[in-house]
Amino acid sequence: MLKHAKHKPEAPEDDVLMLLKCQLSESEERRGVWPLATRLHYAIRVPSGPVHSFAFMPSGGYDKSANRLGLLAVASTQSDVNIYSLPLNLEDEAKGHVVIELQPSLTLTLDVNNPVTDLCTKICWSEASGHNFLATGYFRGNVAFWDISDEEGINCFKRNGHIHFVPLHYFYFGEHNIQTVELHYDTNGPRWLAIGSSTRKLWIYDIINWTQPLPLNEDSIANLYLANVSWPPIWETLVVGCSDVQRRFQRASCLTIKPSYYTVSSARAMHFNVRENVLVVGTDNGDLVFLNTRELNAEPILLKMTSKCRAVSSSNLCNLNTESTPAPDKPITTEDFLQDFGLNVKPLAGVGKSQKNAYIDPKRLPKPYELLAMTRLNTVRCNWNSPARSWVAVGAEHGLLRIVHFDRDKFF
Repeated sequence: MLKHAKHKPEAPEDDVLMLLKCQLSESEERRGVWPLATRLHYAIRVPSGPVHSFAFMPSGGYDKSANRLGLLAVASTQSDVNIYSLPLNLEDEAKGHVVIELQPSLTLTLDVNNPVTDLCTKICWSEASGHNFLATGYFRGNVAFWDISDEEGINCFKRNGHIHFVPLHYFYFGEHNIQTVELHYDTNGPRWLAIGSSTRKLWIYDIINWTQPLPLNEDSIANLYLANVSWPPIWETLVVGCSDVQRRFQRASCLTIKPSYYTVSSARAMHFNVRENVLVVGTDNGDLVFLNTRELNAEPILLKMTSKCRAVSSSNLCNLNTESTPAPDKPITTEDFLQDFGLNVKPLAGVGKSQKNAYIDPKRLPKPYELLAMTRLNTVRCNWNSPARSWVAVGAEHGLLRIVHFDRDKFF
């Protein structure tokens, strides 16, 4: 937990991607209860793990007649990105055979003849019509553009019956360890692309010409740690989660060009719910924050007029080891955390403007400071499908996976 796998190459090992099946009882829902039934649908073995990034094809991958659930792009310790066709149902599912190994439908490779050792740290699949464009970032600071629309083009090769694509364009960003690759949604196709590393650089590119990306602006983040970036498809505003690295405890913020929504620690994960117009944020100290963003393009004064703008589900660490007290100067290891600490997860509660100062009080942070590396929420994802528009999946560093039901009308 205390090391960042994305910061250094690792030896390949077996890994699995787990696909969970979530079902909601209609009879219980009518009674006002939310009894979500979750079970493992199947798991996919990845021989060259660990997996550093994966992305679903935004839409169009589901095909019931072909028994296809969707298309999934997976990046592991190798530079290649494999795109899998996920089965909707398994023949051996009733027998309990739920771990499968799939052959990729196609592979995105930097060089067909000479494999390149540069692990892929980020995948972004375009949401524009057709979903033919992908952008990938790499550990050594390179960025690649892919066009998978033409299997007869010069960028496509077939070897032993398998389809390989090479980059349409490939360039060096200027900083190692690409952490952010975000495309802005445009009905006319990919146009704006945000690329960033953990520190120093966050650039916006105009990629109307995929072979010649043009930098539009350069944002210096020398004094900030760039935790996460999200580009809501219905707004032009880029949302940046960052924190000050000059001081040990500093209020983190979700910056949207002009306005600021403060969180008590870094906004590690963010996702925008387009159906609810809500920005969901996961922080380093374990807070799950729902922000009523109204109009992200609006002036700050209009956003300040919103009285109900934040709902939070916080969590507190509890030391369950009453037999011994750790020394103040001794760091808490991962083993100590898993053995001695428990987690108290609180339900969602509204945080009004009068409670803002108490919410962003640094005293809420866990002590000692290194516990932040173990309590952080690594990812949040909203469900954009209409029947499940209130579902939010949250994954934490300590291994807890939560699926939260958020009723906007109760808080905003």
